[in-house]
Amino acid sequence: MSAGLALTACGPDDESSSGSQDDSATEETQSNSGDNADGGEGQDSGELSHEVRLLRTGSSDTAELTVDIDGEWSYEHKKTQETDSGQLDADVVSDLDELEQRSELSDWGGLEKEPDDTDMCGDVDIYVLTVGDTTVKNNGCGDDPNEAYTEIVELLQEETPI
Repeated sequence: MSAGLALTACGPDDESSSGSQDDSATEETQSNSGDNADGGEGQDSGELSHEVRLLRTGSSDTAELTVDIDGEWSYEHKKTQETDSGQLDADVVSDLDELEQRSELSDWGGLEKEPDDTDMCGDVDIYVLTVGDTTVKNNGCGDDPNEAYTEIVELLQEETPI
């Protein structure tokens, strides 16, 4: 993301007052670099808007997955000390970035949301998904918090060891 900001800062803003031919090229450059700088379209920038963390904890194991904004991921199983890392494909990064930006995920404003009937399921895994400043916690019992949460967790489970 900082690379996108650097591109914006180094853009041809200072030269935009020259001839009208340069103005149209400047406007197009600013428009394109703006999309990448704010993560607006992950497909163009190849980066996520936010780092993603998924923690799975249960009665006998704990595992954590972190996906950096460039799609590089690291996995650690706390009990066995097993570690792994890799790189998500560009199309997966694009899909994940799209899911990160869905309003139902960000509407929680960083608060934890738990399902209503948590007492029924004492031995199930608890999943804590953090996307930027938003944290969603679910125990896998009953309905998932929302569709964006479900799709992000499923995508990470398909593409990584978590």
